[in-house]
Amino acid sequence: MEKITISNSQLSVLRAEIQGLTNELSEQTAFLPKYHISNLVSALTPFLENLEKSRVELVKKYGTEDEKGNVGIKEVTDETKDSEKPEFTEQYKTFVKDFGEILKVEIEISYNKIPISVFENVQTKGFYDVFYKFLTP
Repeated sequence: MEKITISNSQLSVLRAEIQGLTNELSEQTAFLPKYHISNLVSALTPFLENLEKSRVELVKKYGTEDEKGNVGIKEVTDETKDSEKPEFTEQYKTFVKDFGEILKVEIEISYNKIPISVFENVQTKGFYDVFYKFLTP
């Protein structure tokens, strides 16, 4: 097992990178890269769930419920929504500040080694900067 320390912000980027990479791999037949990505996702899942839970709690804290029961945070004030320089609501600014603090938190992830050789025949169009940190020579 390997260990890596990344921020919640990097974790969020990694989630998007894995989705993009998975979409690209779905067009290819190589099974081993998919297997390793699946194992990595399993290691990341508890951290991703915790991050999402924290985000939802903040949305509930600073947001308002609509008539359908959906909770959201109004980003821009009604008075400035159509102006060239819209102003953010206080609730949105506070949400961004608080969630930004959560995104700075570093987490340590244990995962199975992913040899870079597994991906030598994989063609990708994207750049997966955070994902590359999980590959070993």
